Amino acid sequence: MCILFINVNPNAEQDQYKIVLACNRDELYDRKTLPAHRWLDNPNCLGGIDMKVGREGGTWLAMNEKSAKIGVILSIACERKSDKQGRGSIITDYMNSKEDPRSYINSLREEADKYSLFNFISLSKIDSDPVLTYFTNNGPDEAPKILSSTGIYGFSNSVLEMPFLKVERGAQDLESLLKKYPTRKDESKLLADILDLLKSPERHYPDPHLRRQIGDFAEQYIKNLSSRFVHIPSGNYGTRTHTIILVTGDNQGSYHEWTLEDSSYNVLTANWKYSKFDISFDPSVKIL
Repeated sequence: MCILFINVNPNAEQDQYKIVLACNRDELYDRKTLPAHRWLDNPNCLGGIDMKVGREGGTWLAMNEKSAKIGVILSIACERKSDKQGRGSIITDYMNSKEDPRSYINSLREEADKYSLFNFISLSKIDSDPVLTYFTNNGPDEAPKILSSTGIYGFSNSVLEMPFLKVERGAQDLESLLKKYPTRKDESKLLADILDLLKSPERHYPDPHLRRQIGDFAEQYIKNLSSRFVHIPSGNYGTRTHTIILVTGDNQGSYHEWTLEDSSYNVLTANWKYSKFDISFDPSVKIL
């Protein structure tokens, strides 16, 4: 039950936030994964990599600084078809593609049925006028949607039009944080509070959308999925990675990742590896 929040403010002043992205990746605790890094075959790209056998090389979230774009893939809950192709390749292909989001999605639509159900979110033109694009293969006639270029959006493992309660309330919480910390001078406080938002164990239940989406699972299991931070030791499943990306109006920013280092079921005592990368969407600025 991954969760994603994106705030876009195209009119941000130099020290205000143009882009704020916050994401939890929920996955099996023992699924092999490389933490965020600059890719050897394309150093302009930054993100983690799935290392599960048969799914190697895919990713759930990545960015390309040179192309000024970010891509995220989220599964649609409770649609299981193991013979389908891994969805992570959608993001790695997008990062390496020179196509704009609409063209890429139009190509993707032609073969979308070979993947299990997904939500694809693209944030492009970050260096100028950001464009947020959404696409799902949840229906045969789905088309890419260009979302408003201003405001906060939340996504999870349901279609955009039917958000879970934890998504709606998380977006409200993020909006409050951005009003409290609108500029770069309070970045450390903003980071800490967004991380707390992502780590929140508060359950947002009952949730009729979540109940309907998950289907024939035990009530307690569904309750466990209703929090932003998911921890289900009995299912070897939970929140594995937190990602926060901040970009200010001058097109400078930072990429932050906290990833579970081992397959420990006790996430309260487990080690979390923290990585930070300075990023720039200004071609005149070289980040080493």
